[in-house]
Parts: sequence; C-alpha cells; structure tokens
Amino acid sequence: MPAALAASTARAAVATTVAAAGVPPTVSLLVEGVMHMFWVKKATAAAFALSAVFALGIGAGLSTRTEYAGAGAQEKGVPATGTGLKAQPAVVSEIAALEDAIGKKTAFHKALTDEMRDALKKTAALKAAVELKKAEYLNLKAATVASEKAEMQARALRHAIVEYEEASQKHDQLRKVTDQAWADLKELKAKLDNLKGAIPAPQIAPPQDIDSDPEVVAQHQKMVRARTEYEFRLNATDDKNSPGILRLEAAYEVQKKKYEELKKEKIAAHELNTITEQLARATREKERLLREVSAATAEEQALHAYRDRLAERAKRAKQIANLEEDVRKLEQKYTSAHDGFRAAQKRYELTKNVLGANPKEVLDDQIIVARFRDELEAAETQLKGARDRLAKLKGIAVQAPAECIELTVGGQAGEFEFVIREVPVDQTVTKRGTGPVTTRDPVMLAKLLARAKSDPNGPQQVVIIAQPQTSFTTGPGAALKACGAAGYKTVTFTGYVFGGGEAVQLKLDQKGEVPGYKRYDAAEVKPADLLKEIQDGMRRF
Repeated sequence: MPAALAASTARAAVATTVAAAGVPPTVSLLVEGVMHMFWVKKATAAAFALSAVFALGIGAGLSTRTEYAGAGAQEKGVPATGTGLKAQPAVVSEIAALEDAIGKKTAFHKALTDEMRDALKKTAALKAAVELKKAEYLNLKAATVASEKAEMQARALRHAIVEYEEASQKHDQLRKVTDQAWADLKELKAKLDNLKGAIPAPQIAPPQDIDSDPEVVAQHQKMVRARTEYEFRLNATDDKNSPGILRLEAAYEVQKKKYEELKKEKIAAHELNTITEQLARATREKERLLREVSAATAEEQALHAYRDRLAERAKRAKQIANLEEDVRKLEQKYTSAHDGFRAAQKRYELTKNVLGANPKEVLDDQIIVARFRDELEAAETQLKGARDRLAKLKGIAVQAPAECIELTVGGQAGEFEFVIREVPVDQTVTKRGTGPVTTRDPVMLAKLLARAKSDPNGPQQVVIIAQPQTSFTTGPGAALKACGAAGYKTVTFTGYVFGGGEAVQLKLDQKGEVPGYKRYDAAEVKPADLLKEIQDGMRRF
C-alpha cells in the first residue's frame, strides 16, 4: 500500500467517524419549566464528555506525522521540534479525588432517598391513625358518652395530629436535602467531565519492531547484496562510468528505494491500525456514556413521576381535610339553627295557646319561626352539598382507576428503546397516563419494573407492545426477561414472534398474519414461556 494512500485513508476514517458522532439530547417529557433547563444542561454536559472522548482519536491522528517527522530528523542529526504533552500529576490526583467524592455523594443521595421513602410511609400511617382517632372521637361525641372519656379521646386526637404534622415537616425537609444532594452530585460530575476532557491525547509511537518484519528484513538483505556487489566492482576498476558499474549502481538504487517505500508502507499501516483501535475505544466509551446518560435519565424520570404521584395524593389529602373541617362547621351551624327553630316554634305554640294572647305577639313569633326555618333549610342544603363533595372526593381517593405499565419495544437491532408509561387498565377511563420513561439499558428496565412491582400502590400489570420491526431481534426477549426478573408472573403481550424458516422483514405498520410468524394480540402469557418460544424460533432460523 502506498504511504500517501494509507495516510489519506486514515485521515478519512477519522473525519468520517467524528462527523458521524453525535449525542441526541434525552429530554424528559415529564419535566417542565426549571427542570427542562436542568435536563438541557445535563445533555450538554454529556455531549461535551463525548466530544472529549473523540478528541483523543482526532489528536492522535493529527499528531502522527509530526512525531515521525521529529524521529526522522533525529536520525539525520536535526533536533525534533514536536514535544508530546502529558497529563499533569495534579490533574490526575484531582480526578481521583473527584471520583471518590462522587462515589460518597452518590451513596449519600441513595441513603437520603431511602430515608425519604420511610418518612413517607410513616406519614401515611400517622394520617390513617388521625382518621381513626377522629372517627372514634366523633362516635363518642355523637353517643353523648361521659365528658371525661370524650375529652381523653380529644387529647389523643390532638396528639396524633401533632405527630402527623411533624412527620410531614420531616418529609418535606428530607425532600429538600435530597434535591440539594442531587444538585451537588451533578456539579461534581460536570467538573469531573471537564477535567477529563482537558487531558491531552496520547501520541502514536512509531513501531519498535519495524526492522524485524520478515518482508522488511528480506528487502533489506536484497539491498545489502546489491550495495555490496556495486561497491566491490566499483573499487576493483578505474573506470567509474563503465556500463557494468552504472548498471550495478542503478540496481542498488532500485533495491534501496523499494526498501524505503516498504518501511513507509509498514509505518502507515501501523498508523492506520493504531487510529482504528483508538476510534474503536472511543466508540465503546461513547456507547458507555450513552448508556449512563440513558440510565440517569430514566432514573430521574421515574423519580419525578413518583414525586408527581406523591404531590397528587398530598393535594387530595389536603382537600379532604379542608372539606372535613367545612362539614364540621356546617354541622355546628345546622345544630344551632335546629335548636333555634325548635325554641322559636315552642314559644310560638305557647303564645298562640294562651287565652287572650296579643295577636301582634303571635304574629311576631310566627315570623321568627319562619326565619329560623329558612336558616335551618339553608344550613341543611349547605351541609348536604359539603357531605356529597367529601364523599365524592374520598371515592376518588379510594376507587381510583386501576393502572398498568405499558412497555413499548421500539428501535432496530442493537438500538432498542424501551418506553414505559402508566396508563389506565380500562381504556374508557379518561385519564392522562404517567410518563413516558425511556431507557435503552435492559438492566435499568428491570430495576424500574422491580420498583413498580414493589410499590403496593403502583401498577401490578404489564402490557408489552413489541413493534413489528423488532420481532426478528432480541428486543422483545430482553423486555420479557426484565419482566421476569422484576417478579411479574404473567404479562399481556402484543406483537409478532418468529417461528423459524425463511425470515420476512416486517414493517412498522404491519397488520394481520404473516408467514413464518405467530401473531399475539393482547394475549396473557408467562414471560419465561414466551421467551423460550422466541429463542427456539431464532435457533430454527
């Protein structure tokens, strides 16, 4: 291979790979406002990190010729002008310190998250205790039990309310500390990425064993024999320009030129191999970073979806508490209006039945009775409306539509994309689903599904929708394996399963039956059984 062709091929490979490199920003659809800005910054940091990785390959390719030029100049006695840059020890130690700090901060953030979940469970338990004590107190009050017992129950109720408020405040404080820990962790990671991107790329060293290459050794021997014969004949004659001498000199020059060109070709091939290896390493590093970004994105999206559900439950609980207070006040108002009406009516009856009663007094008492009756009817209407609203709100809190996890498998072979959403099981229910959460890592998918499975208030049913173009790949199998690892005994599967024989490429909008494939339409299956069926079909291909 000519040296010029090898060098141009290497530069073209570098340029093509770098031009094709790109990191699509993974922006969560759940996050709005300030959180949207947060994710844009995070995606920018990830893109910067990937650019730094590819800069290693670029710098190596561009600096190769400078290194060899310096080496050649030194062989001729000319000092080389190029000097390789090395990472400063201070930078390396700072990177190590940052990685250690990131590990500690990550563990701290995880501990805070676990503690916040425990605080949430405690808050829910205390809320249930408050509701129970309130019901017991109201029952005692309605039954007109001894005042001491009612007062004791009232003190217990107040104590339970204080514990509940303290637990709620602790949960809010933990949430703030957790958010701050996450912000600190993100800042440390950004600083680490900047430091790693500032380290100069290593230079490509020339091959040490080029002179021991069999082809180079053979050509070197031919050149030495031609030179020995030429010098021997040249020293044995006085005619330096005889045809024989000139012919031997030309043969020597040909062998020498072949030797030099062969060495250049070997060096160029070494350059190309080295750059190819560096590009392969950069590509693997890019894929690793993409997986990390995808995993972090999925984790953050799941956390925000969880927080949204908590906020919705807290909002509903506050509305219920406010309505219960309104009902209590309206009950007092109704009782007061009822007592006033009974008293006014009794007075009116007494006045009317007295002999010689003043007609004007009777009329005045009748007007008072009518006024109290209007007040009583108005209080009764308000109380009924408030009780209806409270019953409806509690019904929403208790009888919320059941939800399931909708897992969509998309993308192509080697570039799968798993999209998770929480949607109502009953499609007639008008309710916006939670999500989506997107990940490309099957391990992260299994973690997200396991978290949903362990949540007693979370969806316990999984619906897998495998897009047709993924049926002849391992994407659906990875989704089924993740569901099995998360503990789901059965799933509802929609998609095509290859059964063996001649494979037909399915389209994204494929409908109906297809030869060689088995079509599932919302079929309830066991993940392990369907996974075995997919693997058997692939073996029969």
